[in-house]
Amino acid sequence: QIAAIEAYVADVWLPGVLAWIAPATLALIVLLTPRARDALARVEQMISMSGIEMSPRAARAQIASAINVVVQIGRLSDGRRRLLSLSEITGMEGEVVTMQDIFIFRMSGRDADNRVIGHFEATGIRPKFLDTLQSHGIELSPDLFRPDRPVN
Repeated sequence: QIAAIEAYVADVWLPGVLAWIAPATLALIVLLTPRARDALARVEQMISMSGIEMSPRAARAQIASAINVVVQIGRLSDGRRRLLSLSEITGMEGEVVTMQDIFIFRMSGRDADNRVIGHFEATGIRPKFLDTLQSHGIELSPDLFRPDRPVN
């Protein structure tokens, strides 16, 4: 099913969305990649395969302006899927799309049933998109971004 979704996204939906997306538009793209950064490379590859004439730098610029957040979900060594990181796309530096982790999963061990245990924690970086959330009436406590305490 995921392969079919990716094929649909790559062939039909993604090129138009990334090429002409408005900053206020919300879009969800599902990609299977081992790391959050790899998802950006996959989107760039999909754009290049779409037939739209666009330089790699222009494609990266579109990605950097169209995507705000990358949510990485991965399979743990015990077989369960878990949210592993939430990263913000911050723009571009030269030819590179820049991103920063806001929250990450920290494994702390295993329980008696050999299941991975751990917690989600802030990296200490306050995301740039907080102002956008606040303008939509979503208030987040500054304590949420403190790296010295686990996030529930």
